[in-house]
Amino acid sequence: MTADRHSSADAASRSLEAVRLLQAQELSRGARAFHAMVFLAALGVTSMAVALLLTEPTLPARTVAALALTALGGVAWMTVTAFVLFRRRVMPARHRVVAAWLAVVATTAFVAPAAVAAGRGGGTLAMAAVVVGGVGLVVALRVLLIARRRLRALEARRAELAAELARSAS
Repeated sequence: MTADRHSSADAASRSLEAVRLLQAQELSRGARAFHAMVFLAALGVTSMAVALLLTEPTLPARTVAALALTALGGVAWMTVTAFVLFRRRVMPARHRVVAAWLAVVATTAFVAPAAVAAGRGGGTLAMAAVVVGGVGLVVALRVLLIARRRLRALEARRAELAAELARSAS
């Protein structure tokens, strides 16, 4: 009977640890709110870009291209945030790298035309767009660097554990 109590207590302890592990992997309320806000912002930007594309047939080709890229970027951000929100889990390291690359591409797609406009004498507004976009690009690159470093560390740790498992099995 004592052995049954110990095995029952061990099983309960393991179950409690499993629940704690799952809870640690869940998105916090703040993280869910952040991802929901990013989703809504991307939805708003995408909706405005698509509405302009559909209702303004005489837009210049460069404007159409810019709006199409904006809509595409919005759809990409909605996809990433919806993925995280529906999974309700912390983003795995590989997905963080994908999201960081998305941020780098989106900010580059914003900064490049703004820099061209500023270079052609676009004025204060174009220069402000370059500065704001440049800050965003620096942040995106930093996030990418951190995400890639974390992924490499996890892959190295996985390789170590696999080697250790192979040694213990032989």
